[in-house]
Amino acid sequence: MKKVLTVIPTLTGGGAERVCLRLHEHFLGNGVESHIIVLSQKVTYEHQHFKNIHILPFKHVKNLELFGKSKRIARALQNTVDTLEKNGRAFDAIYSHLDESNVVVNHLKTQTPCFYIVHISTCGELNAARERGFLKYWRLKNKKKVLNGKSVVAVSEGAKNDLEKISWLHPKRVTTIYNPINQDHITQLSNATDNAELLPKEPYIVHMGRFAKAKRHDVLLDAFKKVVEQIPSLKLVLLVNPTKKVKQAIAVRELQENVILPGFIENPFPWIRNAQLLVLSSSYEGFPNVLVESLVCGTPFVSTDCDHGPREITHNFASNWLVPVGDSNALAAKIIKFTADRPTVDLEQWPLLENIQPDFAMRAYLSLTDT
Repeated sequence: MKKVLTVIPTLTGGGAERVCLRLHEHFLGNGVESHIIVLSQKVTYEHQHFKNIHILPFKHVKNLELFGKSKRIARALQNTVDTLEKNGRAFDAIYSHLDESNVVVNHLKTQTPCFYIVHISTCGELNAARERGFLKYWRLKNKKKVLNGKSVVAVSEGAKNDLEKISWLHPKRVTTIYNPINQDHITQLSNATDNAELLPKEPYIVHMGRFAKAKRHDVLLDAFKKVVEQIPSLKLVLLVNPTKKVKQAIAVRELQENVILPGFIENPFPWIRNAQLLVLSSSYEGFPNVLVESLVCGTPFVSTDCDHGPREITHNFASNWLVPVGDSNALAAKIIKFTADRPTVDLEQWPLLENIQPDFAMRAYLSLTDT
């Protein structure tokens, strides 16, 4: 029986966190002794029903480079790993997800093979950091340098190719493993009737994602402003944390009557299944799980053709579902077109269907230690 460890900074409502929990659940269900160590107490996902989840006593993982913080967290991680190995055998593999975990895991003293998972466009992240100033870029670059000489897993071919474009980044090897999606579980969740009364009675489109610059909610809201000029009854459901910034962005465009903010939803899939469309407006991604989840729910999507993921997801399947990055006019036009003539989702015709199966991903992760 294999024994594996996943390390992740938080268990908040992000895509990487969902991937970790899905893999963990599938490992456990297939005879693998799987553990997750969360580096901070920032947890929003319901995790109590999962076993072998260990949460370190740190409020957050920000500013790791200051005052030796990364080494302090690494010592706590080391102690937890040693405890988990004390009364049993050593781990066969350690999977580190996201930059903060990568920095901390890099300090570990272990003979166990470590694999560093890249969930997003590295070039996109670096370019965005450079726009915010030299210090932001320098700090992010130092985090990325941890990947030098390491075994890396990219969640899409585009994310893998990104790493090869960066002159100062030289991983030992890079393997592509697409994020797993449990079709049956998502289908079951999408048909749940709990809180069904909260679903809008009017036709609506839906967006799910953090309110972050990379997600380009400005483009989404500008496009939706154009859409409601032609389809006044259409609503936009934003499955985001309803912060003051979100509400201000909506108010500036006078869309308060057209945008619905339900807040954090543990089960977003009924909202996706009952939507006319799902919309993604990002400037960069890695492999946007929400697009795959939308397909599994039987809901077509409109997405920007950003680096990376959407093009691979729609290749030889639905390439006309993409629009140029940052083009609110094109996004609005596509939403209007697809609302009037909604595309059909036929999963059996989707070329990537096999690659996103949990069994496929599990075997791929476990086989990393064999090469």
